[in-house]
Amino acid sequence: MRIALILTSLFWASTLFAQKATFELPKIDYDKTSNAEGTTTYFKNGAIVLEAHHPYQGTISYFCNKSNVVYDSVHVYHGKEMMEVRFKNGGSYAGYHLKKWSEGSNIITFERYFKNKTLAYHYRGIAMNAVYNKPSPACADDFLRIGTDVKYDENGKEIYKVNYDNGKARFAIDTSSKKGKKKLKELKKAADQLVQNAYGKAFFKKHIKFNPSKSRGYYPDSYSYRKNKGIPDPRFGLHNWYKPENDVITYADISYTVFLANDLIGDFITIRLDKNGKLVNAIDEGYARKWNMTRGMIEGSADQSFLPPSQAIEFAKENGLYLDGDDYILDPFWEPFQKSGYMGKLYYRIRCNKHVKQMVGGQLILFDEWLINPFTKEVIKDREYRDGLFMELDFPRRSKQNGLYGFNRSFYEMEKKDPQIPFVYQDLPYEIQYRMIAKKDGKYGLISMKNEVLIPFEYDRMSYVRFNLRRFKNEYVLVQQKGLWGMMDTEGTEILSPKYNSLRKKDENSIVGYIGETEKVVYNFRTQKVEEK
Repeated sequence: MRIALILTSLFWASTLFAQKATFELPKIDYDKTSNAEGTTTYFKNGAIVLEAHHPYQGTISYFCNKSNVVYDSVHVYHGKEMMEVRFKNGGSYAGYHLKKWSEGSNIITFERYFKNKTLAYHYRGIAMNAVYNKPSPACADDFLRIGTDVKYDENGKEIYKVNYDNGKARFAIDTSSKKGKKKLKELKKAADQLVQNAYGKAFFKKHIKFNPSKSRGYYPDSYSYRKNKGIPDPRFGLHNWYKPENDVITYADISYTVFLANDLIGDFITIRLDKNGKLVNAIDEGYARKWNMTRGMIEGSADQSFLPPSQAIEFAKENGLYLDGDDYILDPFWEPFQKSGYMGKLYYRIRCNKHVKQMVGGQLILFDEWLINPFTKEVIKDREYRDGLFMELDFPRRSKQNGLYGFNRSFYEMEKKDPQIPFVYQDLPYEIQYRMIAKKDGKYGLISMKNEVLIPFEYDRMSYVRFNLRRFKNEYVLVQQKGLWGMMDTEGTEILSPKYNSLRKKDENSIVGYIGETEKVVYNFRTQKVEEK
C-alpha cells in the first residue's frame, strides 16, 4: 500500500525498527500549570501542551482504548500528537503516536516497551471506519495494518516480522516454522483460487492482497488443553500455526484485504478451509458478520463496470439522494443473504442527513442509509439507521397482508373481532403512547390505535424522542419535511416548525434546533417552553 507516515519527531524516527530502542518522554516548554482531581495540566501561552493524569482509569479518548486497567500515569502531548501510558504494575511502558487526518487516512503508530524500556514491538495502521470525507476515530481495535510489524525479545533480537503491504511474513525461528509456512502456502493457494473465481482475476490482481495478520488456524480442543499439551494458541500470530507433533488443526481462515481506492480500504474477505484445502460449509453464526465479505462470493463478474468510490456519491445524487452539505459517511458494507451463509452482496454504504444527535457521547439517533452495489449499480434507497439511545426498537404485534401492514386486533387486545388498524400501510415502525407512526403512499404520519389520523401523512421522515419525568414518560414526534426537521407532541400540536437542519438532545431536559451548525432554538421538556436564540 502506497501510504507513508512521515514522523517529524526525532524520538519516533530513532525508535522505529531499532534494536535496543528505548522509550523516553519528550521535554516540554510551559509557563503555567494547574491541578485538579489527579490531573496536572501544562500550558504555554494559554494553550495546553501536556495533560498528566495520576492515576488514570477508563477510556483514553484519543485512541478508544476502553479498559478497566488503572494506569500509573497517562501523558497526552497535544502539540506532538502523542501520548505515553505507564501501567500500575510497572510491567511495561507504551508509547503512541497519532497522525491526524491526512490524505483520507488516520494513521496510527503503536509501540510497546518492556520493563527495561527496550522496544517489544511496533506496528502501524489506518483507522478502519473508512470515512470518505471526515476523520474517523483512531480505535486500537478498529484499524487496518500497514507497513511492517516487528517484535523483539528483551535482548533486542528480532523474533517476528510481517509486511502488510506485500503479504510477506517472517516467522519466529523454531522447529515448526518451515512446516507452518508450507501449510499456510498450501491453504493460501486454494483460497486464492476461490477468491479469483468470485471476483475475477483482474479485480483480484488489482484490488486484493493477502492479509497474514487475520489468517490463522483453529483447533478442536480448549485453550487449556492446548496449553497443557504444548499445542500453540492460534490467537497469537502465524508463527503458532503448526507443530508436526501436534497437527490437530481442523480448519483455517485465509484472510485478504480489499483496496477499493486509496481513500476506501477494508479488511473484508476471509476464506475458511479445512486442513486439506476444502471450503468449510459449517461456520458459527458470529463469524459471518455483516461487514465481513465472507469468502467474497458476489453476484456477477467484478471485472466488469466497477464503480469507484470517488463516483459513488455523485451516482447516488443522480438517483435521488438528498445531501445537505458535506456531512456524510461512505464505507464498504457486506450484506449476507443469510446470517451464516456464504453468499451475499458488496455495497457502498452512504449515511447522511443526521436528525437527532446526543451531544454527550456523540451517538446518532437516526439518519438515512443508502446502499449502492458497485458492480451491478443496484441502489437501495431510504433505509433508516436507528440508534437505541433515546428510541425504542420494539416492534408492536403487527402483521402483513399483500405487502401492507396492519393489526389483526388491538395492540392491547381490547377487541378481537375486526382489524383495529386496516392493512393499508407501507410501514408501522413505532408505537408511542397508544399511537403509531405509520407510512402511507411514501409519506409518514401519526395514527391512533383506532386508525384516527393525528398527524397528516405529509412528512418524509418521522421518529420520536423520549423524555423521562419521574414516573412518567413524555414522547415527542420528530418530523422531516424537504430535508428540514421539526417536532410535535403526540396530539399533533406543532412545537418546533420543520425549519432546522438537525435536532440534537442537549441534555436530559432539552433539545436544540440547529440551522447549519448554529444553535437557533431550545425546547425545555420540563418547563415545556421554547427559547429562540
